Amino acid sequence: MAKQTGKTVTKEKLILSALDLFSSRWYETVSIAEICRHAGLSNGIFYNYFNNKEKIFKELLDRYLVIFSDRLDEQVETSVEKELDRFLSGMIEDGKQNRQLVTVYREGQYRFPKYEKKLREICIHYFSRMYGREISEAEYIFLISGVRFVSMRSIYDKLEFRSDVLKKLILNGMFSEKIEHENAIFKEDFTALDSPDDNSRSRLIEAGIKLFGKRGFYNVNVYEVAKEAGFSVGTFYLYFPTKEDFVAEIVRTIGSRTRHFITINLDTSLNRAEQEVQGMYLFYNYFLQHKSYYSIVREAEFVVNEEVTEYYDKFEQGYQKSLSHVKSRNKKLVANALMGIAHYFGIESIFSRNVEDVRAALFDIGRMLSSGLPR
Repeated sequence: MAKQTGKTVTKEKLILSALDLFSSRWYETVSIAEICRHAGLSNGIFYNYFNNKEKIFKELLDRYLVIFSDRLDEQVETSVEKELDRFLSGMIEDGKQNRQLVTVYREGQYRFPKYEKKLREICIHYFSRMYGREISEAEYIFLISGVRFVSMRSIYDKLEFRSDVLKKLILNGMFSEKIEHENAIFKEDFTALDSPDDNSRSRLIEAGIKLFGKRGFYNVNVYEVAKEAGFSVGTFYLYFPTKEDFVAEIVRTIGSRTRHFITINLDTSLNRAEQEVQGMYLFYNYFLQHKSYYSIVREAEFVVNEEVTEYYDKFEQGYQKSLSHVKSRNKKLVANALMGIAHYFGIESIFSRNVEDVRAALFDIGRMLSSGLPR
């Protein structure tokens, strides 16, 4: 028994060491040797418990799922409102208490998509139990997306809000206006953006978008970017001091292009609630045309986090300037909840392929933006 206890303690030392390192740096930059050194153990001991780095990383992902699932599996409350309180607490309060695990899990969802699927299954099971019926895809997205995004922004970007206000927005809706002009919302004749400038800097950026989108930041070097653009490495460094500065500029470019595409295609004759649904549709279509944008921005969260925070901040500022007829004075909270719905709708519809009829799902989400969750 004592021997087994010793093994358990050693394994736990490795796991906690990995948690410290993976939560402070991104996956690709952490080595097994560093995990062992940080734990005060020899490298050989690692392989008594884990075959490779991926195994110990996934151990941390599984731990977060257990914590999250156990919280939701507690005794069922007597109403949707009380259950929603419990869900908000699980996502937000537990998220803050387990910040390191949440940080690792965010990267894990990106690197190993099956973990996003596992979280989805846990949440759909919980929401279906909460309602006593199967929930629709639109209901799932509306329930989880704003909460997840607001939780992330509160943990990492110091977004301040009250959970009871967020709960009211989910239950009662965010806009006082109704969705009426369905045909006008879902137009197909988009105005395209102008082609990028044909200069050295722009050509390097386009080369970076192409290569990072296909292979990821870590697997592409500066030489390859310069070669793809038709230049020498020296030309690259005339414009970008480091590879990190380069990907930061790419994130800025993606954000600027996305906001501009939505702006020039948004029908301002629609009411504000309808404009929101149309904006989500435009966001979906733009990222559908440029699927690499999502993976680049997600990976950049672990490489140039401050730049990605600014990326979201600019979207938030744009939202706040245009928000009207909303049911809360906390426009910053409303803006982030709406950003979250657009963000995760894009993931579910473009990458996970869970949304079969995009227009119908968005229209249903639009009705919930006005009226709140069906109860």
